[in-house]
Amino acid sequence: MIHPLVSYYSAAKEAEAGETDQLILEIGSNEIACIVKNGDTQQVTAFELFLIDASSNDWSDIFFDLRTNSGIVNRTFRQTDCYFNFEEAVIMPEQKFSITAAEDYLALLFGENGNCHIKHDALAGNETLVNAYRIQKPVQEWIERQFILYQPHHIYSHLLAGVLARELPGGFFVKIQFYSKHIILVVFKDSKLQLIQSFRYAVPEDILYHVLNTIQQLHINDTDSTVELSGRLDTDTALYHQLTKLFNDISVEGVDTAGAAAFTHQGYSPHYFTPYFKLTV
Repeated sequence: MIHPLVSYYSAAKEAEAGETDQLILEIGSNEIACIVKNGDTQQVTAFELFLIDASSNDWSDIFFDLRTNSGIVNRTFRQTDCYFNFEEAVIMPEQKFSITAAEDYLALLFGENGNCHIKHDALAGNETLVNAYRIQKPVQEWIERQFILYQPHHIYSHLLAGVLARELPGGFFVKIQFYSKHIILVVFKDSKLQLIQSFRYAVPEDILYHVLNTIQQLHINDTDSTVELSGRLDTDTALYHQLTKLFNDISVEGVDTAGAAAFTHQGYSPHYFTPYFKLTV
C-alpha cells in the first residue's frame, strides 16, 4: 500500500515527543512525508517519506499502513501543520473570494465532488490572493481523529509564500518542483503570478510536453526568463539536459547540508528533498 523511501531519526527516536516538538505532514496522492522539528533548537529530529502505490485508492488502508510503518505519527505533538499536495486548488483575488465562488470555480475546473471539504489560505504579496482547495473527506476525517489541534495549508500556498518573499528578477521567473509522479509549475512575470498548476507524468517526456506547452501559451522566451528547479530531478538525465537547452538561466535549488542532515541521504542528490526541507524553515 505504502513503501518507505527514506527515514531519519535522531538518537531520541523512541522518546516521547518533547513539549516544543512540531509535527509537519505533507499528504499527496503519491507521497506522504512526516517531519519532526524541535521547537527549542529548530532542528529536524526525524524525517520519513513514504510512496503510495499507484493502485491504492482507499485512504483508510493508506493511513492504516502509515500508522503501522511510521515511527512518528503515533506520537503526541504540541503542534501539527498539515500541507496538502493535491491538484484541486484555485488562486483567486481576495475581493472575488467567497466559499460559494470557490466551490463554483473548483467545480468548473475539476468537476463536481460532494465528498470533499473546501479550505482556503490567504497569500500576502503585491496583491492579496486566496488559495481555495479541496480535501477529500476521508483525509480530513483521519487528520481530525489523529490530531486534536492542527493547522491546514496547501502546498501551493507555502510555495508561493516563499517566492513572494524574494526579490524576483525582471521578466519571467519559472519554478518547477518535482515529485515522484507530478510536478508543480509556477510562473511569474515581472513579479506577478501568471500560473501555478500541478501536472501528472508517467515518463519524462510528459514533463517536457507540459513545460513546452506552458512556454508556448505564456510566450516565455529563453533570453528573458530565470528558471529554478527543485526536488526529485536527477541532473545527469536526458530530461535535465533538455531543460537546460530550453532555458539559458537555470539553477537547481539545494539545501544547506550543514544544517539539514535529516534531508541528506546517501545515494540522493542534495536537492532531492529540498521541498520537504523548505517546509521546516
